[in-house]
Amino acid sequence: MRSASEISATTTTLRTIGFFGDTHVDSVNFALNATHSAITADGVSRMAAEGCQDILLLGDTMNHGYWKEATDAAAIMGAFYPHHVLATSGNHDPEDTRLTNPWHPFWSTFHTYQTQMWDDKIARLRLISWWSVWNNMDVTDSTAVAQRALLDYFCKTTPENWELVIAQHYPAYSQIYRGGAQPVQQDWFVPQIAERYKVDLVLGAHSHGGPEVYCVALGKPIFVVSGGGGMELSTVVPNFQYNFFYLNLWRDAGAPTMRHHYGVLRVSDAGLDVAFTSIAAADGPGGELLYQFFSPRQTINRRVL
Repeated sequence: MRSASEISATTTTLRTIGFFGDTHVDSVNFALNATHSAITADGVSRMAAEGCQDILLLGDTMNHGYWKEATDAAAIMGAFYPHHVLATSGNHDPEDTRLTNPWHPFWSTFHTYQTQMWDDKIARLRLISWWSVWNNMDVTDSTAVAQRALLDYFCKTTPENWELVIAQHYPAYSQIYRGGAQPVQQDWFVPQIAERYKVDLVLGAHSHGGPEVYCVALGKPIFVVSGGGGMELSTVVPNFQYNFFYLNLWRDAGAPTMRHHYGVLRVSDAGLDVAFTSIAAADGPGGELLYQFFSPRQTINRRVL
């Protein structure tokens, strides 16, 4: 019987997507004595070298959402921008909402609660990107209710035997002290969306570190936190109250070390292969494989759930 890594290695990749969050372009990473832009650029160049066809940004691409930051971010994304950049808004992104802001097509105002869907028919992949912060707001807000309904609709109409990936800024689970898990999001999002529709993969950021990987009994859904795209990294406070598996390859003798990193999602007929690679950082060079896992494709009819 072949292992998951062997299955992944012997199948043809149909779509390759690089992802990370919290680049905070144009601010300064004092711990590394470098701008976040330089760290982000290193990650983007490595994604391109790995053959990524698209880049998925998990929020807080900019530090204040200003026009200059947006212009610099677009330049860093290079050949990917704008047609091969998939972006969800974070809490730092949309302050400058002028139409001249080059990222205006991705988020127009702070309160748009954007929910968008990208379908890749060849890879049989549905990617839903949504503005998740309203989970901490009054859920009776009419716009929030509409976006919740749209997210539900996108999930339940996902074709059978397609991979379903949800991208958001705020994580459902995190053991990183800054930001941490979002309790309201756990109470609603996890049981009513992620578990109900058997979402294959949920990508989040906001917590500056990782990557973190959570799943119940190594099943689905799998929750990933990837907030190490450039901003200074935060402290890990181990918290297992949710009884989830926390996979961190470089946790050593109880002294966790976070690493700047990016992820690569490879979609094949067999399933999803997810790998995390380090970006140049103070505690080691870039290009180190930090963690990798494989999630097999399942035939799921989500319409009847």
